[in-house]
Amino acid sequence: MSWMQQREAIRRAADAGTRPRISAQGSQLLPLRDHRLRSVLLTRPNGQLTRAGQFFFGLTGQRPPNRQFDEAQPLIRDGASDYILMRGGTRKLVRTLQPNGQYHVTKLGKAFFKDKHTEWLAHVPVIIRGTRRRGRNAGNAYERHDYLPVTALELGLSRQNDAWSDAQIARNVKESVLRQLGQPGEGDPIYMISRRDLFLAPHQRVIDNRVNTEIRLRQPLGALRDVSYQLFAGDQILPSAFEERQDMLCVPRQIAELLKLSLEDVLQDFDAICSAGWRERGAAGLLPICFQPVEKEERALAFTSWNGHAFFYKSARAVASCDDTERPRYRRARQENNTPEFGEWQPWAGKIASGHFWSEDLRGVRAQLLAAGHQPKVSMRGLCEWSALRLRVPGGADCVIRELCEDAEVLQEWTRRPTAGNAWRVRGRRDDTRSRREQLLAEQGGMCKLCGAPITLAACEVDHVIPVAQSFSGQRQELQALCIECHRTKTSLEGNRSTTLESRFCRYVYRTYTASPRLPPLVCQLQKWDAERPCQGIDVCRCRKNGLANARFPIPVFCPLDSIVPAREGQLADLTYVDLPCDQRKGLLDRLPYVGRGWYSKPACAFMLDSGLVQWRHFRWSLDATAHKGKLSINALVGLFGRNLDLVYSMRTSNHQMDGEGCSWRQTFTDAAGRMHWDHVFVTELLSNSSYRPVHDYIMGAEYVAVARIRKALAEVPRRYLKCLKTDCLVMQDVPKKHRPAIERLLQMSHRDGTPMYRCEGVTGLQGCYREPSMEAELIREKVPWRHVEDPVSHCLDGESLLLTGFPGCGKTHLAKKIVEALREHGDSMHIITKTHAAVQNVGLGAQTADHWVRRNVRSGHCSATWLVIEELTQLDTPLWADIACLSMNTSMRFLLLGDFRQLPAVLDSFAGAEVCRELKHSQLLHDLAGGWCHQLSERWRFDEGIFSFLTWLRVDEAEEVPLQEALRTDRERFPRQGAPEVCLVISHAKRLQINERENRRRAPDDALLVEYAGSRAIGTNAPQTMRVWPGLRLVGAGGKVRKGVFVTVSEVGERVSLESGQSFEHQELLKHTRLCSAITYASVQGLTLQGRVWLCDSDSPHFTLKHLYMGCSRATSSELLSVL
Repeated sequence: MSWMQQREAIRRAADAGTRPRISAQGSQLLPLRDHRLRSVLLTRPNGQLTRAGQFFFGLTGQRPPNRQFDEAQPLIRDGASDYILMRGGTRKLVRTLQPNGQYHVTKLGKAFFKDKHTEWLAHVPVIIRGTRRRGRNAGNAYERHDYLPVTALELGLSRQNDAWSDAQIARNVKESVLRQLGQPGEGDPIYMISRRDLFLAPHQRVIDNRVNTEIRLRQPLGALRDVSYQLFAGDQILPSAFEERQDMLCVPRQIAELLKLSLEDVLQDFDAICSAGWRERGAAGLLPICFQPVEKEERALAFTSWNGHAFFYKSARAVASCDDTERPRYRRARQENNTPEFGEWQPWAGKIASGHFWSEDLRGVRAQLLAAGHQPKVSMRGLCEWSALRLRVPGGADCVIRELCEDAEVLQEWTRRPTAGNAWRVRGRRDDTRSRREQLLAEQGGMCKLCGAPITLAACEVDHVIPVAQSFSGQRQELQALCIECHRTKTSLEGNRSTTLESRFCRYVYRTYTASPRLPPLVCQLQKWDAERPCQGIDVCRCRKNGLANARFPIPVFCPLDSIVPAREGQLADLTYVDLPCDQRKGLLDRLPYVGRGWYSKPACAFMLDSGLVQWRHFRWSLDATAHKGKLSINALVGLFGRNLDLVYSMRTSNHQMDGEGCSWRQTFTDAAGRMHWDHVFVTELLSNSSYRPVHDYIMGAEYVAVARIRKALAEVPRRYLKCLKTDCLVMQDVPKKHRPAIERLLQMSHRDGTPMYRCEGVTGLQGCYREPSMEAELIREKVPWRHVEDPVSHCLDGESLLLTGFPGCGKTHLAKKIVEALREHGDSMHIITKTHAAVQNVGLGAQTADHWVRRNVRSGHCSATWLVIEELTQLDTPLWADIACLSMNTSMRFLLLGDFRQLPAVLDSFAGAEVCRELKHSQLLHDLAGGWCHQLSERWRFDEGIFSFLTWLRVDEAEEVPLQEALRTDRERFPRQGAPEVCLVISHAKRLQINERENRRRAPDDALLVEYAGSRAIGTNAPQTMRVWPGLRLVGAGGKVRKGVFVTVSEVGERVSLESGQSFEHQELLKHTRLCSAITYASVQGLTLQGRVWLCDSDSPHFTLKHLYMGCSRATSSELLSVL
């Protein structure tokens, strides 16, 4: 390999985030995905840089390794001292633990720990005090204890050197937090939010924990606690492992049971291995590893230890697939909630039994359970927020204990309200549909809007373009006239896809927009205020509810085809990236709703334009959504829309600090008996491309605008009277009477429904330390343009994704098979998907349909593939692309995309109830999946030369595209009407049924079996029909037992109809799973190769396009067998 090729391979590895590894000899190697070179040497064992190492470290900006010692090596612990190995092999001291709990670091240690720092996210123990606003305890004060991360208190992280001890780090982090809080004293509030005061609590804070596995293996194992839910695969553990015994012989007893030996024989073997007194102390975790039977039985033992007790598995298969490899996990699709209604819950009385229970103090219940010897599983919503306690009940369902919601009574009353009184009275309204249908038919020329089939007044149905369930009061209803088949299909597609406010993004948009800083809460001090004098606050009435109920713009819902594009003057997008130079002469109130460079919603941008705060040139980038939702009434859910749902928290509890290997956080918990337990919290990140952030941004934007309008209305009030901002409330003090009229005018403003916008009331000033709200998003860079690849096979073997396009017959599938076989030989796991069963048969190599594969992999939360091959990518609809885009969040995943964008797109493609008009070809999603690499095949490989030359002459989707009428005229001259057709391609299903009936009747012999369709009306677009069946009749699968799009032939006719494939059906069952194939719609024929003469019909239809002509011609096998009518 040349030096230029090595540099390109190193550059690709650096871009992919590949880390160098240390060899057994001490040299540093960089793994490569190049099929010619697996790794490259960066440094020699003595630390000397090679030419490749100089290039790599210069490219990445990393500091080259130290020539005296390996900076990545682990410490060697010897007593109270830590050592490292030098390059020459000698051991040198770096630090020693002193009696006061601090480390003394040597000069060498300072060099070793120089660039080793960790940012600590401390969680501050707080006491939350407030007044209940609803329910039976409305007006009563309450107090509860909780932990809040410093980021929630608008504090920074604490960066500490790894050379310090845990005691030093704990002291430094605590000092840093208190210093940022302003050194609060006893009884001083540290934060105020939503009319609640937060006080510092004298509790132990949460810190990170690192545990040594070797230490854990040397713990004595014997004591038992009820930990059934604390263990991996707990249902696969021996039942005897949970038996209560007074001795410390859990290890030999379970080994004897698994190996079917007597307990005495195993004890004698352990006596020979262990030191004296082991039966009283218990066996250490290393001893089961040392135990070896004399006769090998090719059996493995597997166990796990927790809280000083060993738990052996019934079979080692339960943990055979476990290793230390980090596998990406994806957010699973929503599953049915099995939690019963609240009315079925029972109050917790302290007795463990099957069922759901509630308690007002979940922490107190857990303390009592721990004191009684039970260790319930703690289900967590967040790092410090619990949702339920769960215990296994022998022989029954689990015992689940949930905390009673603060507003439980209010919510119960609200759920009963719709069923009370006259809530079920419905105002019916029926328009004059006959006149409306006549008007629609006249506008559409008497044809179906979707398929173009001729329809009459009696056979047409009126359809809402936007479903009624997704519209809102006062919205103009757009109608269209459809045939029965198209109307029912459209309705079924809309009903099968749940419509939510959740947006799905491609990777680039997700990282650029969703992962960017959000609008911060408007909580800050504007001026000093006198605590002895009263304050008045102008508050926005039900700010977030009215922000949606009286929204000026509908809520956007994004799909993965929505892309970030440069902003254009005069076109206000749903989301806009605003970059306004900061004017220090203006205060925060005068700049609202702008608080810094970043993304703003349409309401905020419209206000900034109207008020003259910004100009169009300050709008840099825009993002428009595919779907939009109408007015909603949401208040408490706003916080959930802004919440990160991609982190899963789990807790394991133990009496030993060392049990939490791999945990992210640890904290202590004291039970009712006064014993201390260690809670080890594990955090798992789920890869996902879904987010509710657009809804959150719209609501926060409405809140910002509402506060900005307060300042605009009170422009004559000097700033010195405006003291602070408390979310949606502007606090004033000592405002002169001459400004009272301005306040009165503000209070008289109301929404369109008559509800007031603002109210004025007495409030308290803001207490605590706060920063001025601001955000600073990173500058957005334009995406890298598409890059062409010369050698697709070598490119994929180098570990890069690829988009492979070309005309029909250019060998895309053949080349893809070659790439797949080469990658499989290379050791990659290849999954191949395509939309249709016919394409699955054509590709082979273990291909699956895209719908089946997505359900089994992405929507179930895991995917073992390293490569995903997508054939016929233009046929995939947007919901499938939404799941595949989620897969692309894993940057180690590679994609091979095959298709031809000149063919028809997905049929009836919609997302969130809206028609998808974006083209996959120009989307950032396609660029993300392919990594910006493409290769186009243009040479004919196996296709008919006459058809191939015509397809290339059409130049579909190019600037020199041939007009449709000219193309049809040329096509009819090249491929004239001749002979009887084997297959006719049509647009409308009505014509399909008509031609199939005519041809089936014409070709049927006298002894053909007549199978009549028993249905009264056609159901669905691909409707069955009466057919005459005889041996040799060719049919096409319609789904179910005969795969859709697969051609089959009848072999025998009788009481059951048999096919050459070996399947047999009853007469009506045959109609369900097969269709006549003398006529097939253009939309159904993609991916199929049609044998015999093919006629292209419906070329005079207004719905016939150049893509129909292109795709129809490409289905024929020869120009002699193609006719264009």
